[in-house]
Amino acid sequence: MIKFALPYNGDMDFIDQSLYKYGNYIESYFGNLGIDDFGGGRAQTKNIVKQENELKAILDKLNAAGIEFNYVINNNGLMNEEFTEKYQERYLKFINKLVDLGIRKVTLSNPYLIRYTKQKLPALKISASVNLKTRSWEELEYLIQLGIDEATLHYDLIKNFAELIRIRSKTDILLKLIPNDLYISNCPWQKGHTRMQGSHSKHKEAKTPYFSYYRNKCVNIRNLRPEEIYSGKWIAPADIPKYMEIGYKNFKLLDRLATTEWIMKSIQIYIEQSRTSHLEEILGTYGSKSNIHTAVTDGPLEQALYPRDQLELIPEISHVDNKFWYSVDHTDNCTHCTLCRHAADMGLIYPEDKREQYIENNRRWQSRITKLPYIKELNLGEVQRIEYK
Repeated sequence: MIKFALPYNGDMDFIDQSLYKYGNYIESYFGNLGIDDFGGGRAQTKNIVKQENELKAILDKLNAAGIEFNYVINNNGLMNEEFTEKYQERYLKFINKLVDLGIRKVTLSNPYLIRYTKQKLPALKISASVNLKTRSWEELEYLIQLGIDEATLHYDLIKNFAELIRIRSKTDILLKLIPNDLYISNCPWQKGHTRMQGSHSKHKEAKTPYFSYYRNKCVNIRNLRPEEIYSGKWIAPADIPKYMEIGYKNFKLLDRLATTEWIMKSIQIYIEQSRTSHLEEILGTYGSKSNIHTAVTDGPLEQALYPRDQLELIPEISHVDNKFWYSVDHTDNCTHCTLCRHAADMGLIYPEDKREQYIENNRRWQSRITKLPYIKELNLGEVQRIEYK
């Protein structure tokens, strides 16, 4: 039976609604208090930040239902601070407080903290973050030796069936895949993106601007090369059975910044496994409606910090059945392959006559953002949040 790890978006009603409607399909929820001293990997604003008593109420409800809350600590920019006595004391105090509240599982993205946490709290389950970029059995085996109990495998494995089958044959630990994040194949920006997200999701002395540079790069490259949508690492709902057949039955759905309505819709579509059109509506990069209650900074292209409506062109995405993507012979060597280009021709519909204009808009905006006047404007006042809707 298919199981899901669901994103906690700060809405207690989401917990109630999803438990009532999809309780049998839920393996766990994942999230954090919004902003803490260690970073949860999402730069969240005040309406998502929860107090300890609110987290305790959620944990009591989930523990009664036999469902775990996986507390996420996803900060990849510690600069060796994790090796200092001061940090370790603060970290261990925080983890013990989580355990006292009812946390039984944490997601970690730092190999040393995996080993340290398992030594100090052997009963606490440790989930290896997707940000560890686990893409082979050898990498997973190393993490198992450090002490993990489960792992979310990296996006780049999603269309590498030969390695997925090999990994599954080597271990019976819980393994998860993320189906609804349209991840560019071998994305060159992921390290910078995850470090930026981790740094902005923890308490810090310096206030620095948060804006969607990496998101913009993702969206724009798909406008330049539409085949990147189909070579990208995501799973269409109709293709979920192909993964279940080779032993992958646990899927981690995005996104913690999405609305309850959007997440509930995505769960239903992935349970049904039949939807083949308008898939952009359930992909985190494109369709997710933000639950952040702040206005997106729009305006003239030459003036706005991030004129989203003039930069992000979203096509209609349909399912394209291609058995080669899910065979052991498929590789990421796309040099002489045209399958994804053919898929883009068949499965994508762009708003009429707009694609070239949006490519030009992005060229103009990107040429502006590194200039001093833009940086000064970005740093004025409060920290800027440019959120997708």
